Formats: sequence, C-alpha cells, structure tokens
Amino acid sequence: MKQEELPQRKRLRWEKFDYSLPGHYFMTVVANERKCLFGMIEEQQMHLSPAGKMIDDAIITLPQIFPGITVCQHVVMPNHIHILMMNDGQHQMSNVMNSLKTYTTNKYIAGVKKDGWPRYHQSLWQRSFYDHVVRDASEFEMIADYIFHNPMHWNKDILNPLFCPPDPTTP
Repeated sequence: MKQEELPQRKRLRWEKFDYSLPGHYFMTVVANERKCLFGMIEEQQMHLSPAGKMIDDAIITLPQIFPGITVCQHVVMPNHIHILMMNDGQHQMSNVMNSLKTYTTNKYIAGVKKDGWPRYHQSLWQRSFYDHVVRDASEFEMIADYIFHNPMHWNKDILNPLFCPPDPTTP
C-alpha cells in the first residue's frame, strides 16, 4: 500500500493548544483490544485484579512523580481508566500519560512473568488516549460525577465488550 493510500488517523489532541497550561484535564486510556485485564464489575462495584490494583496505585502516585499534578478523581475499570487531574503548569499532559502507560506496561509484564497475570496481545494499552480540557466548575463536577458512577453504568458502557449499542436502523 502506498503512503497516500494509508488511512489518515483522526487527531485526538486539540491543535495548537498548550497542554502544559494550568488547568484540569480529563483523560481516558483503554486497554488494547478492550481486553478486560484490570478486574470485574459485580453488583455495580469495581473489584480490582492484582493488575488493576497496580494501575490504581500508579495513578495515586502520579503527584509524587510529577509534582504539580493533582489527581482529583479516577477509576480503574475492567478495560480502561478515567483520570480527572489538575496540572499547575509544570508538565505536558502527554508526558504524564505516556509515563503512566510505560510504567504500568512494564509492571504488567513483570506481573505476567512473576505472578501469571493474563497475557495481552502486542501492547497493554491502545496507541493513544482520549483527553478533554475541562472548561469550568460545572463541567468539572459533571466529569467527577461521571467517573465516580462509572462502575454503576458498566452494563451500558460502550467500552464494555459485552455491550453492543442497538442498531439505529433496526425497527
């Protein structure tokens, strides 16, 4: 396939936006192939696997690795994570997220070798991540509420591999 025939990836970042600016950011990272490796939802509550606990711990320690980052709200789901954080302006958010992905991948590989965690195919995480710049206090509260209640809505979550939205063309 020639270079000009390759599909063009949609840009996920806001063009010309400086992601090191102080503010709140909502990030979502999804496991490769949406594979459920981090735990399971039972009775609308997330029960972390050892891998999920490792990821949860990594998120909690982000402020120690990146002074100036505050984790305001987060959740580890069976196959993705949501993080609402504040950046005081010292860090590029892509550096923070890439560091988190690299660290958790290395720890996951160690867990596979040492503790028999389930293997993944090619990579632990999808290539990129979703981000949203939080614009105001109302949006912050809405996102924090969404993250907090996310396990309760797993049966309707589009990232749930068992959920298929109804086909709008079907009567």
